[in-house]
This record gives sequence, C-alpha cells and structure tokens, in this order.
Amino acid sequence: MGESKGLGWMIGCFIAAPISLALSAAGAPMGILFLALWYFSAARPQARYVKERWGKDYPRRSITKAVLIALAAIWGPVALLVFIGSVMN
Repeated sequence: MGESKGLGWMIGCFIAAPISLALSAAGAPMGILFLALWYFSAARPQARYVKERWGKDYPRRSITKAVLIALAAIWGPVALLVFIGSVMN
C-alpha cells in the first residue's frame, strides 16, 4: 500500500509473536489478546482501505486450498508419527 506508518506495527508484531506464543504455551491467553490487537490496529484499517479503493468489485479468492494445505502440513506429520509408533509396538 506504500504506507510506512505500519512499519512500527510490523516490527512490534515480529518481536511480540514469539513472546505471545511462549506465554500461550505456558497457559496465558495471550494469543487471543494478540489477535484482537492485530485486528483493531492492522486488519481493520486494511479492510477499510480495500473497501474504499475497490468497493464491491474487489476480486475475492477462496481460502479453502490454503486451509487444507495448512491442515495437512500440521496434522500430516502427527498422523505419520502415530502410524509409525503403532507399527513399532
């Protein structure tokens, strides 16, 4: 978009994401807080910009393929390890 004001937010996210992930793994609900902060500070203005720029003519694409690939990338190795573990016993 050519906007440099979002650079500080991107750097902050780059630093905060691993910290948030570590805290979430420790049991703190930081992931939800991080998601809400991201939505209200970055995603919402981006959606508003797209709506003002292109209106209803913006070409939308399905995310089904990306979601299926992500699920396969996450759960495929888990399923493989479970299968190997069951064969070894």
